[in-house]
Amino acid sequence: MKKLFLGLTLLLSLFMGLSFTKNVVEAVEPDETTSVSLTYSFNVNGTSGTESTLTGLTYGQIVTVNSGDLVGTGTYIGYIENGKVSPVLNTSTSFRVTENSDIELFYKDNSNPAVIFMDANQTFIDIKFADASGNLASGSFPSLTGLTKPGLTTDGWTVNGTDVVTSLSGLTTDTIVYVKYSNPTTTYKVQIISGDISDDIENVSEVYNRGFNSEVTVIAHDRTGETTPYYFTHWTKDGKIVSYDST
Repeated sequence: MKKLFLGLTLLLSLFMGLSFTKNVVEAVEPDETTSVSLTYSFNVNGTSGTESTLTGLTYGQIVTVNSGDLVGTGTYIGYIENGKVSPVLNTSTSFRVTENSDIELFYKDNSNPAVIFMDANQTFIDIKFADASGNLASGSFPSLTGLTKPGLTTDGWTVNGTDVVTSLSGLTTDTIVYVKYSNPTTTYKVQIISGDISDDIENVSEVYNRGFNSEVTVIAHDRTGETTPYYFTHWTKDGKIVSYDST
């Protein structure tokens, strides 16, 4: 009995050891010897310039990009990093590099508001410039063709995430506009068939208008009031049994 107790104790100790040690999280210092690079370019009035690359940078190093005379007397708008737009226009020119990065710095040569178009995941799409009155006509908006998300539809462009805009007017500051997606309302047809003899079956078809990934609840009832009663047995889909639950 004593040996059995000792054996169980040892087994429990081993189990506890395995249980607790496999979930250990270890903090590791970054490898400051890692060499990274920064590629940057200047975009003036919507036209990208030549790229330059700084190599041999140390992991975590802060690099300040000097625009020099490349942008003339233009006004700095902000930048995109690795093709992504910051939700808040960031006008810093210093960047901490922890990986090979691609920076594009945007400038304009007048005071007209810039309109940056991006996808919902912050991917940069295009940049346009309003006129002196802060207006941007609908014909200047980029096409939504090819912009998709699984199970969603594009409603249009939005500034506040709710209202769809087809043009902009009275802008006084640089503005971000992004794609608004929503769940589509799709018509799904559910056909319920009771019985399995063609002369006696009762076809009941219901059409439900529901958004993507929504649920429809259908309950199958026994038909006991018939001359020949029918009792629910199972559901089939595409000829295969999928459930024995009547709901």
